[in-house]
Amino acid sequence: MKPGGGDTFALIPGPGGAGDGLADIVAAGGLHNYQLRLHAEYGPVVRFRLPGAETAVSIADPVLLEATAKVDKRPEKLFEFLAPLQESDNLQTLSAEEHTPWRRVLLSVLAGRRSHEAHFGQFVTLTCDMADRWAASDGPIALQQQLSELSLRMICDYALGAGADSPEQAGRIVSAFEDVLTDQLARLYQADLPGTEADRGDRAQRALTFLRATVDGVLTAHQDAADQDAAHQDAAHQDAAHQVAACQVAACQDAAHQVAACQVAACQVAACQDAACQVAACQVAAHQDAAVQDDGHQDGAHQDGAHQDGAHQDDAHQDDADQDGADQDGADQDGADQDDADQNDADQDDGCQDAGHQDDAHQYSVHQVSAHQVSARQTDGSDLIAALAAAGQPPARIRDTVLMTMLAAHHTTGVAISWTLYLLAQHPDVADRVADELARVLGDRPAPDYADLKRLTYLKMVLEESMRLYPPGPYGAREISEVLRVGDYSIPAGTTVFYPIWAVHLNPEYWPQPEVFRPERFSGAESAGRPRLAYIPFGLGPRSCEGSALAMVEAQLVLAVLLRRFRFELAPGHSVVPVERFVLWAADDIRMNLTPRVT
Repeated sequence: MKPGGGDTFALIPGPGGAGDGLADIVAAGGLHNYQLRLHAEYGPVVRFRLPGAETAVSIADPVLLEATAKVDKRPEKLFEFLAPLQESDNLQTLSAEEHTPWRRVLLSVLAGRRSHEAHFGQFVTLTCDMADRWAASDGPIALQQQLSELSLRMICDYALGAGADSPEQAGRIVSAFEDVLTDQLARLYQADLPGTEADRGDRAQRALTFLRATVDGVLTAHQDAADQDAAHQDAAHQDAAHQVAACQVAACQDAAHQVAACQVAACQVAACQDAACQVAACQVAAHQDAAVQDDGHQDGAHQDGAHQDGAHQDDAHQDDADQDGADQDGADQDGADQDDADQNDADQDDGCQDAGHQDDAHQYSVHQVSAHQVSARQTDGSDLIAALAAAGQPPARIRDTVLMTMLAAHHTTGVAISWTLYLLAQHPDVADRVADELARVLGDRPAPDYADLKRLTYLKMVLEESMRLYPPGPYGAREISEVLRVGDYSIPAGTTVFYPIWAVHLNPEYWPQPEVFRPERFSGAESAGRPRLAYIPFGLGPRSCEGSALAMVEAQLVLAVLLRRFRFELAPGHSVVPVERFVLWAADDIRMNLTPRVT
């Protein structure tokens, strides 16, 4: 009995014997098969020995699994095989305090419907390109290899911006992951594989070097894009500043022209007034001469001249007054024009000062963009590298996240699609029904739009039933930090709780005739009364797959395009054997012959 577990822990059924259980796991053909055997023999809760864990408890009942749904710790020993892919801490076993903010970033990038829709067109292009290559190919298609390559290209386009720009590059990355994981799992389970351990180790080391160089290329391309964005923004700002300066110069020139025009007008007025004064003075002189000549005239005539002189003098005085007023008006006008000119100069100075402040603000914004690695460049929110940097994740963890995202995203999605096509090849009547739904929804179109996915209900049921029978990740594990009550049993702290996903999906209490392929299980009517954890292809709780929503979008799209174009038949003589290779892989891939589907 394990200390602290109480008497009930010893009552949990399971195999006896000594050792760490490795021999039993190897004899069963892997941990995924061993779990099926344990639960078939001992029931929904089983205690067993597991390498790297003193004691483990496996739970295959979805109702009992609810007690574990909030556990947020993974057993470190079980995930050591991923250590070569990590430069910082193992992302699979981060503490809850570190894992929660990291997971939040991944969900913000991978789970957004707006982002899915924004990239859907590129997903269609990549899928149709692959379908064209398949149509032109002779001989069987290795589904898992090529669909994994497609899934890798999709995640690189969606979240990373680079990394797998061609099918050849993607193929090399997929093969490198296979070399690293095969070597690690062989060491863990002491598997008998072709070649020597030294040769496998050398090949794995070369593959790991290539994978890390690939991540370096992704990060360099991302930084180059950031620098280009910053340069474009700087150029745009300079153009705007030049336009502002040009407008200010034009405004100043207009003001100067107005001042000059006012000054000319004032001079013209003054000249006219001078001429008028000269005319008046001549007239006065002429009258005075006439008065002298008429000196001997009658007093009445003299008095008339005197009156006339007074009148002319009055006119002269009035002209002088008018001239003074005109001069004063001109001076006032000159002063007003000068004030306008001063005001224009002041406005121009203010404009220059504003431009200077804009320059300072622009320099700050460019610095921010560079520091956050163009967090605003991806307006759809799918830039994983920028999101991690903006959240303050350290550089080493960003590198590890890029590599693990490439691994997890391509393996799970490509494998799920391949197992679905494998099942449809064995059930052509179901494949024909999917093709009929595609013809009804798509009409003459070769591929769906994003909005069409909601209408492809039967296709989705087929995919879900396939992942029930062949879950991409066949198991998961947690480590409990306090006593956990599961049904009639108390499980002590420190115990590894195992999630046998394949066994959960084949539990006959919730899935009648569990090994039969029947997509109608996922109709609304049949799903309504089923426990929520009876179907967990992406895991459960705070360590479940962050990319599950994106994976479903990709898988439905790829299946729609392929089933619209092809019929699939298993290559003659080819056997398909599920094996554990981080995901539920096929030992020699799934090799299919394709024939065009008449539409």
